[in-house]
Amino acid sequence: MGCLGWKYQLFCLVVLLSFLFHLPSSFSSSLSSISPCSALLHFNSSLSLHRSASPSYYASRIQMCDNSYPKTASWKEDKECCSWDGVECDQTTRHVIGLDLSCSWLNGPIHSNSTLFFLPHLRTLNLAGNCFNESLISPEFGKFKTLTHLNLSYSCFSGKIPNEISHLSSLVSLDLSLNDELLIETPVWKRVIHNLTQLRELLLDWSDMSSIRPNSLMNLSSSLTTLSLHHCYLQGKLENNFLYLPSIQTLDLGFNDNLDLGSFPKHNWSSISLKFLDLSWIRFSRELLDFIGNMKSLEHLNLANCNLTGSISTSLGNLTKLTILDLSYNNFSGLLPLSLFHLPNLSSLYLDNNQLIGPLPNHESGLLNLKDLYLSSNFLNGTLPSWLFNLPSLVTLNLDGNQFIGEIGEFKSNSLEHLDLGYNKLQGFIPRSISRFVNLTYLSLTSNNFITMLELDMFSKLKNLDYLDLSNNLVSINNNVTYTLPKLSSLILSSCNISEFPIFLKIAATLQFLDLSKNRIYG
Repeated sequence: MGCLGWKYQLFCLVVLLSFLFHLPSSFSSSLSSISPCSALLHFNSSLSLHRSASPSYYASRIQMCDNSYPKTASWKEDKECCSWDGVECDQTTRHVIGLDLSCSWLNGPIHSNSTLFFLPHLRTLNLAGNCFNESLISPEFGKFKTLTHLNLSYSCFSGKIPNEISHLSSLVSLDLSLNDELLIETPVWKRVIHNLTQLRELLLDWSDMSSIRPNSLMNLSSSLTTLSLHHCYLQGKLENNFLYLPSIQTLDLGFNDNLDLGSFPKHNWSSISLKFLDLSWIRFSRELLDFIGNMKSLEHLNLANCNLTGSISTSLGNLTKLTILDLSYNNFSGLLPLSLFHLPNLSSLYLDNNQLIGPLPNHESGLLNLKDLYLSSNFLNGTLPSWLFNLPSLVTLNLDGNQFIGEIGEFKSNSLEHLDLGYNKLQGFIPRSISRFVNLTYLSLTSNNFITMLELDMFSKLKNLDYLDLSNNLVSINNNVTYTLPKLSSLILSSCNISEFPIFLKIAATLQFLDLSKNRIYG
């Protein structure tokens, strides 16, 4: 019986297409008659859109999905797909050669029979910052023979990385980082090293590489500029010349706490072109710290929690291009090196949780870009120098857990968002300039000798304040005025000698934690 009549023909076509889209990938991938635009539309229809699939993420090297939006929501069937958001076409052939759907709210699995794999001319594919529901990375990705850039990071993939990834011999950049602990087995890793000889960027953060021999890293492409293996469970000894990869500029081996770097030979360290170096949570010899001071190209240095002892090497003051320096959670002792406070491009300095002593320097030069200063949990003392209150870009100031004395000066800028001066020996009145910090979210002055009044003029403008701790100071309440802190969730006023219940708390709708213990409130 033939398909007579246009309605019945249409029905047959629908059934046929439905059947074809559910065929095994080995057969369906040969269906070259489906247009790229149709393939894209079908791929989009196989997924749902949820804002929660693209949450914002920030780490020391990575900032993702701060401005996510559903790119595919604007795709229209009656338009040519080369004009669609995230789609790039070759201007001559009109083949789809680029697909950037990063942070696009895509949610759902990608199966091997997905029409995504019907785009044979792709050169760049970016699906980062979505959630593909712990899908396996399909072997079909290995059929994109012309791919130079593949980014599947931060997208809820899981399981083993397929061997077919090593077939993408034209890859210049491969990013599979920040997924659900993808497993990289030794045979696949060997093929990646052997076949992907054009690689310049390789990022596998938070993958499981526990079975991989660290020394195999030395066999990677000599053109590699970025190697990021943060928290990859690497273990064993790594040859001490790993820093000498000829083209490397970004090297992140942080949080591989079972990795042994051994000792380091003499070398022309100034010839190393590294700009980003993260060796946090790794044990290595103290001499490396002295050598690093000769790497004049460094812009980001993270040596947090490396069990380093002794004084901080003054040679680090030679790294004039540094923007971020993290030496926190070590056992450094002695005085603060003054040279660190003269680095002209420094934006973040983390020296917290060490055993540093002495005062802050009386003078600094050029810290105009400093945004974050963490000196908490040391044994620093003396008064707070005036330059500390004049930093124009300061966002975070963390000095808690030291032995500072004297009064706080008036801040000249309005940029602070996080201020912690707790557990010191500071005294006097809280500076009124704090009331200008309209972006302040965290304020802790606990366990000092401050005198303050909770009053309208001081705190009413802090509309973004989430956490306020004035405990173990002398605080008085002005109940003659009422005001609200619309985002306040935690208020700690224990041991403040308060005799009245703060009336403004009656309308504190967002409050989740309140401590008024050890006061003189009655009635």
